[in-house]
Amino acid sequence: MSCRTVGQSQEERDLMSCRAVGQSQEERDLMSCRTVDQSQEERDLMSCRTVDQSQEERDLMSCRTVDQSQEERDLMSCRTVGQSQEERDLMSCRTVGQSQEDRDLMSCRTVDQSQEERDLMSCRTVGQSQEERDLMSCRTVGQSQEDRDLMSCRTVGQSQEDRDLMSCRTVDQSQEERDLISCRTVDQSQEDRDLMSCRTVGQSQEERDLMSCRTVGQSQEDRDLMSCRTVGQSQEERDLMSCRTVGQSQEERDLMSCRTVGQSQEERDLMSCRTVGQCLQ
Repeated sequence: MSCRTVGQSQEERDLMSCRAVGQSQEERDLMSCRTVDQSQEERDLMSCRTVDQSQEERDLMSCRTVDQSQEERDLMSCRTVGQSQEERDLMSCRTVGQSQEDRDLMSCRTVDQSQEERDLMSCRTVGQSQEERDLMSCRTVGQSQEDRDLMSCRTVGQSQEDRDLMSCRTVDQSQEERDLISCRTVDQSQEDRDLMSCRTVGQSQEERDLMSCRTVGQSQEDRDLMSCRTVGQSQEERDLMSCRTVGQSQEERDLMSCRTVGQSQEERDLMSCRTVGQCLQ
């Protein structure tokens, strides 16, 4: 008490008078840093620093200042001693200016996530619709970059049908398989798609060319006639076969079918004058 001097104001003496005999040196040291030129608010903030706190707890508390709003203090107060530095860093980027929605999006980034998981999550923003977030959320850390690239072209503006067509393109397909599948579009009829789907990667370009001329507008009969033209045939065999048309009777086709590649032009000419109206002799 002898350190109370004549030159002190009453206020300084009052502050000092609350230092009592029963206090430890530590308690007095904590109290002595409360000074007269502090506002009441500053003293209140400082007074909650107590002896039974660890140094770490005091350090965390000391960064709460008078010029912070109540909101800033509340955000800061949830940083606790038990957290790792990493947890505090994640939490510290939640600021007063953010909407509640911003904070909710940010709060799901946790310490046990890899940096890759956080990067994927960080691109989900407040301005996105729920649909955009759902599309984005299915991109996961375990995927290769190739998986993500395939998935990223599915957009919110697409119909469910567009997405279903796109979803069957997978990473383990060759580029050739994707090219074949990518030409199936939403505005095709189911019939168009079925005709197209039978073109496969194992086919030669020749097989695809033969198959590609089967179109939706043809009758089943037209397709059946066309389907018997195969890759193993010579161009001559195909030319002979191509003159069999849908409008012919079965008899006309039978007469025509006996014209073969091995015949000379003369034999064919003799045969070509045999018509359905003639009696076979």
